Amino acid sequence: MSRSVKDQVKSGLRLGGGVAVFLVTMAPLADGLRRVVWAAPPHQLLWSSIGLAEIIVAAGLLISTAQVWVHFFGGCMLVGTIKGVFALMVGTSIPRLELAWAVVIFSVTLVLMVAIISRGTPLLDRIALTVYVFSLGWSADKGLFTPSPSLAVGLAALLVSWCLYYWRPHGQ
Repeated sequence: MSRSVKDQVKSGLRLGGGVAVFLVTMAPLADGLRRVVWAAPPHQLLWSSIGLAEIIVAAGLLISTAQVWVHFFGGCMLVGTIKGVFALMVGTSIPRLELAWAVVIFSVTLVLMVAIISRGTPLLDRIALTVYVFSLGWSADKGLFTPSPSLAVGLAALLVSWCLYYWRPHGQ
């Protein structure tokens, strides 16, 4: 049985709105990270009240809409993984080891995100997805896809969320 046009329009508006919130949220996230993380000396943070407020607002928006933007973000990971594999085959100015590391991270992320999408997004998954987005942005001033410890933190958050979901008894 197919859905009515009204239901399809509602679903499309919900998806479009979620992606729009995700993209709009990137502005306060980037500005907050610029004020708090990127302007600070290495391994230190600046305590800018405006920057912290922007980061908190971005976190709240990302957590509350994660069930929608996770689809868009998963698609971005898929495209990035495919482009990385092609770049490995063809060659590029990025050293092959760094590129291979990025492809591995994005491939593992994609697998974990598909698991999250297939089972729904409970609160722990929403928080883990938000931590992953923050970890991508943490070192973005040096280059968005450069290997950094923050990517490992984001991937660990997704892995912990995945493990906790599957270790918990369901349906009892």
